[in-house]
Amino acid sequence: MNIIFKIILLFLIVSMGIMTYSLFNDEAGESDESELGIDDDDDIPSRMVNVDGQHAIRLDIDLQEQSGIKTRKLEAMEIREELDAFGQVFNINGLVELRSNLNKINGQKNIVLSELAATNKKLKRLQVLHKEAANISTRQLQEVEAESITHQARLKTLNSELTDVRTEAEQAWGSVLTAWVIDNDTDTFEQLLSGKNVIVTVSLRAKDTLPEQTEYVYIGRNGNRILAQKAVYISPAIESDSMLQGETYYFLADASMDKYRAGMHVHVWVPQTSESISGVFVPESAVVWSSGKPWVYTRNSKELFIKHVINSPVELDEGIFVAEGLQVGDKVVTSGAQMLLAEEYRWSIPDEDDNP
Repeated sequence: MNIIFKIILLFLIVSMGIMTYSLFNDEAGESDESELGIDDDDDIPSRMVNVDGQHAIRLDIDLQEQSGIKTRKLEAMEIREELDAFGQVFNINGLVELRSNLNKINGQKNIVLSELAATNKKLKRLQVLHKEAANISTRQLQEVEAESITHQARLKTLNSELTDVRTEAEQAWGSVLTAWVIDNDTDTFEQLLSGKNVIVTVSLRAKDTLPEQTEYVYIGRNGNRILAQKAVYISPAIESDSMLQGETYYFLADASMDKYRAGMHVHVWVPQTSESISGVFVPESAVVWSSGKPWVYTRNSKELFIKHVINSPVELDEGIFVAEGLQVGDKVVTSGAQMLLAEEYRWSIPDEDDNP
């Protein structure tokens, strides 16, 4: 009997010890969570609010700083409806060679003209003396006449060579570029030689055409529309691009703004209308994607952020152009927009504990 009593007593002691240990651990766990600041999700208030029928996110200033949220005021921008085209910096070596050949032919022509003038002067003097029965034989007179005829024939040949060179040049580069070289348009050609200006061959796609009365296009490297510069219309080009099979034109650009080199490819924007479209430029860092659409967040007050869908954006280098939905001066979130989107998703998904 004593043995049974001892066993029962031992069982009761062990049971009480286990219960005491379990109770102590539960209290300690709650104390640890409290010290770490970990609360049940149900106790965290939703940051989603409704502003004039729009969902918005409210974040206090401290949390914004912790999340690295930064904003930037949107600036006004104007663009025109444009065609994308392709350009290549023209190599002027052919024009330089043309100028060299012309100088050589013209040099020979000047020599012949000088010799012809001297011969004709001599011929006139001999003709007078021969007529006055001076000591000038007919043979001497005929020799000078033959010399004059030879010079005239040589002059005719050189003029024909100049005509042929001009014809070949016009077939290769067109009448305007040829005139710059042949007709001694010194200023324009010298600016090309010095590298101050460059010629850009602009090639359109087969389906596109250059609008009438086009005076200029915009060109830029690396597709950078923001830094693109004007290039002034020169003339139609003679050859078409073998790949694009579209219209080609020559444009003149200032090379001092960029380091253009012969053969370099550039992006070209061809204005389609004379009217500009007003809007704002949105930095690429401000755009987030959701449901296949681009969105941005604006800060409408110190603690309030609203999401806006971007309709019909025009892609630019380092950002987009937006014509509707955003205003100049709006503070768009450029850092932390993805966090705001995640925060919005967080509160849009129902908690499992909320299900009945």
